[in-house]
Amino acid sequence: MPVSNASVGGRPRKVHDDQLIRLVNLGLSKVTIAGIFDCHAGVVANRLKELGIVTPDERKSFIEAVYAELSVEHQEWLMNKLSQDYTIREYIRDLMMKHYEEQKDVVDE
Repeated sequence: MPVSNASVGGRPRKVHDDQLIRLVNLGLSKVTIAGIFDCHAGVVANRLKELGIVTPDERKSFIEAVYAELSVEHQEWLMNKLSQDYTIREYIRDLMMKHYEEQKDVVDE
């Protein structure tokens, strides 16, 4: 399992590629991932570049990218579904929890 070196308090620390890729796939920013590994965001950016992994534009939020890909009909439905009392974050969390409950006993192949 290839790794990249990060420095923590002068001591080398290994950033495992599989862990890095999983965090990127979650949509976490390079800064957040660097905080998890206690390294500089540049270490994360350099390793992703070495791996040939292109990350989303972090200046644009996740939901903006998703919203832009929806049809007008879907956008309107989503706006009607959400409110100050039921945010997009809560909606996504609920969908994930529901999907987990439906899939938790299914064996991944």
